[in-house]
Amino acid sequence: MRGGMFRQFLVLIWVRLLLGGLLFAWAWGEPRGARAYTPESPEVLAAVERGIQYLEKEQANPSGIGTDPTEKGGRMLAAYTHYKIRQDPAHPVVAEGLAEAQNLARTAMQSGLKHSAEITYECAVALLLMIDVDPTKYASLIQGLGNALIGKQKSHGGFGYLNEELGDTSQTQYCVLAMWTMDQADFNVPKSNMDRAVQWLLRTQDPTGQWGYKGKDSQKIGNLVPQDERKSHSLTTAGAGSVLIGGDFFGLWRSAKQMQPDVPGLPPAVRVANSVDEMRERRESFKIPGETLLTFIARSENYMNTNRYQRQGGRTWHYYYIYTLERYKSFLEVANGIQEKEPAWYNEVTEQLLGSQAADGSWGATEKDGSLSNGKVSTCFGILFLIRSTKKAIGEIGEGLLAGGYELPKDTTKIRVEGTQIKPEKVATAVTDLLGLLEAEGADKLEGGSIPEDLKLADDPEERKKQLSRLERLARGSQSWQARRVATRLLGQSDSLESVPTLIFALTDPDAQVRRYAADGLGYISRKMSGFGTSAKETDAETRKAVEQWKNWYLRLNPSYVFLD
Repeated sequence: MRGGMFRQFLVLIWVRLLLGGLLFAWAWGEPRGARAYTPESPEVLAAVERGIQYLEKEQANPSGIGTDPTEKGGRMLAAYTHYKIRQDPAHPVVAEGLAEAQNLARTAMQSGLKHSAEITYECAVALLLMIDVDPTKYASLIQGLGNALIGKQKSHGGFGYLNEELGDTSQTQYCVLAMWTMDQADFNVPKSNMDRAVQWLLRTQDPTGQWGYKGKDSQKIGNLVPQDERKSHSLTTAGAGSVLIGGDFFGLWRSAKQMQPDVPGLPPAVRVANSVDEMRERRESFKIPGETLLTFIARSENYMNTNRYQRQGGRTWHYYYIYTLERYKSFLEVANGIQEKEPAWYNEVTEQLLGSQAADGSWGATEKDGSLSNGKVSTCFGILFLIRSTKKAIGEIGEGLLAGGYELPKDTTKIRVEGTQIKPEKVATAVTDLLGLLEAEGADKLEGGSIPEDLKLADDPEERKKQLSRLERLARGSQSWQARRVATRLLGQSDSLESVPTLIFALTDPDAQVRRYAADGLGYISRKMSGFGTSAKETDAETRKAVEQWKNWYLRLNPSYVFLD
């Protein structure tokens, strides 16, 4: 038994070394002229802004609506992309996409999913959009649509067109991504469905390491049979990326980095709600070792590094490919424990995107920059690549609820919100009601003295997590200083390690009171009451130093977190 485990350990080390070498080869194989970029580079931010403005103009002056079969999906994708940047659910671009997503969910729940050429893509994007905007508000629609989509999984484990039994690698990747995202947001996704999807992908890899369009099933993992002639880099990153997502779903990559109760520096009052036993049970339910998955990935990496991607002339799936590439590379970084700020592959594609963006801010909308996806969809893919949307998602969600100290300062005032008035009664909904008021327009007009100092977050872990998520969005994105103050104060009193990144972000808030609440909260959660010398009166240089110190402290507890702020 021990000998077998030792051999598995050696295989895992060999595979990781091989993948590391291939990543090294990729970096040295890049054109030497490519500059180093990050999602925060000024050129990148400017290009993203022009792309968002293009999406807004397209929404205001639509062309060809109703004639393009991908238009519904395009509107939802535009909403998803726009919300990633603007964080405004009321903006017409987002509101239009949300309406499409809700209608799709209601139809699926009432009469089931009917055959449509794009239905699996549309369902997946609808789920991503609703989860990103407000998983609490759209909870029943998310679960209902998710159940309908998962229910269309083929007997072999893949997903595809509803009127045929063949599995489709492209459609399967979006369904796998949707299931992962639902799971990260604590919606119900049966483990067996993800297990079957991953196994189908493993049985449909080509001997070269590629994936084809409609997979030919080898019937046994490890047997590699030639796939159809439509193999490509985009389908290979789709297949390999989905295998990595499946591994993450079962805790194979980040499990070793999960916060444990005995980590030095972990506050004694904090407990891991997603217990070690639960994580172990999930990993053990998946019978394929992580090193086995990584051998399939190494095969794909070897192919892609010896057959470098070259964009062909004419209309191609180029923008679809780069969005898939970013997702694949982000999960590959997680699997290999590599967090590179300016990876060569990102630099190369970013340089190309900066050079090919049209004057109106679009990508893929002109003859010269031909794309098989329309200009709106191609532009969304370009923006999502530039902002590293997958890497940000991995860092922001799914780290597990870390809850403790449910009681804030002893509750003496039971409140509820009616209109703009805070009244006594019903503690259980106090924070939830207050959040609705703070999220509305005019939150700055709320009288600060009328907000009780002894609010209490929900005792129920699920409700509490939803409250914390809404508070984090307010602390990071509200234009109301009052909302940011309340959100930061409550996050600081929550004793939740999951709130630490947002509190670190709040150390740079323009409002001095927000900065003070953030510093106090970090000191309370870390039990470092003096913090790192953080105060509301620090100079910019002192603040930047404190931010880096807090980030380093948090990364010692949770090495898998990715700071993009």
